[in-house]
Amino acid sequence: MARHGAIEVCRFHKGWFADTMPGFDGCVDVAVFDVDLLSSTRTCMTHIVPRLTPAGIAFSDDGHLRAVAALLADPRFWRDEVGILPPQVFGAGERKLIELRR
Repeated sequence: MARHGAIEVCRFHKGWFADTMPGFDGCVDVAVFDVDLLSSTRTCMTHIVPRLTPAGIAFSDDGHLRAVAALLADPRFWRDEVGILPPQVFGAGERKLIELRR
């Protein structure tokens, strides 16, 4: 992180996603997920995507995984579990690195 970005503006939270994400209360400009599991993707998306700033963007390195692509394409997930309108998802099911914008 220090070599490729501004480490002073980054925040790191050590622990399992299910334990650390519910306590997160900040706004997010950029989020990058590489979590490999559907349950972890669900947790991260539920707690981070609603906190994206108007110009914010999230990336996932798991867009090639069928279960992840199906979850991100499900409007009921966004509406019922996340509580937001579905974001724009670019590349899910087509490529590994995908992007989400609200």
